[in-house]
Amino acid sequence: MRDWKSWKGTYRNYEEEMELNHELKIMKALFYILVLLFFYSCGEADCNQVKKAYYPDEYYIFVTQSKVDLTWIKLEGYVPETSKRTSVMVHNNWGIGEDEIDYGDVILKRKGALPLTIYKKNTIITHDWYCRGKPYQ
Repeated sequence: MRDWKSWKGTYRNYEEEMELNHELKIMKALFYILVLLFFYSCGEADCNQVKKAYYPDEYYIFVTQSKVDLTWIKLEGYVPETSKRTSVMVHNNWGIGEDEIDYGDVILKRKGALPLTIYKKNTIITHDWYCRGKPYQ
């Protein structure tokens, strides 16, 4: 049988544990509320607003290195007219494939326009800019 002191110590630990459990429940509830707020605040992108970020961009680059994935287009090369080294890193809103840009291709995206053009040795490929999975003008 326990003596009084050991019972009192156990009781105190029980109170502390209950208080800690209560705090954990509050923290979990706050976390779930924050997660819900995050998902509800992430509405659909307004294509008219997003395209404004792409209008001022202008690329004219002879590609020496490229890395393209579903999210990013990363290019290194030089401007053909000036031979000045340059690089581009932009979101892949054009749906360009991973193996579509090679060494020696010329990439052109005009200021104030959304399409991106790839000039290959024997081919010209123009990609429309996509927003919400659809071509956008």
